[in-house]
Amino acid sequence: MDSKTAEEVEAKIGYIFKNKELLSRALTHSSYANEKKVQSNENLEFLGDSVLELIIAEHLYRKVSIKLDGHCEGLMTDMRVNIVSKKPLTDAFLRLSLDSYLKIGKGLASKEDHTFEKTLSSFYEAILGAIYLDGGLRPAKKFVLSTLKPEIKGAIKLKNASSSKNRLQEYLQKQGRDVPVYKTSLIGKEFISEVYVNGTLLGSGNGRSKKQAELRAAESALKEIH
Repeated sequence: MDSKTAEEVEAKIGYIFKNKELLSRALTHSSYANEKKVQSNENLEFLGDSVLELIIAEHLYRKVSIKLDGHCEGLMTDMRVNIVSKKPLTDAFLRLSLDSYLKIGKGLASKEDHTFEKTLSSFYEAILGAIYLDGGLRPAKKFVLSTLKPEIKGAIKLKNASSSKNRLQEYLQKQGRDVPVYKTSLIGKEFISEVYVNGTLLGSGNGRSKKQAELRAAESALKEIH
């Protein structure tokens, strides 16, 4: 990536990289990497996903949990899903107008394909991962809270959110599919829950209680299918 291109991208995302290679890699899809035999952004995407969860969880804790005296875990879980799922991340990425800077292979599906949201949301997570590696948590948090501001504001306004379990069941019913089945067990001091539909695993989660584990399993499934 030449210096002029890097400057243009940095202006759009609001962060100047010390290591420009990280920025270049964040914009490199695996389809392009496979064709050109270079490194893709998949590892950065993996890191960015975890950093995003931390930033949003902390933000909701400070903005919601403290005000409600902590009795809102299910509500915060639903808020988090509404912020970190594929569609809101895709919308945030599109607002950055970075399409022309992406390095994508010729074989990648078009925008009309069902993989479109997954592709763009993965670029968002990769950029976040690159910012975190280059500058740490502070600029990563600034990037998330600014680029996802509409989604965060909308989620916090959510007053009567149904639980993730209810939302998952409603979604599956609209698709004409069977109701989800939860298999939950206590392993040591922690509950582990898996949610299945017609024998297919959709998501899993863990928690200090059976309810918490099942909510997180449903949250995992919602992120996967949305």
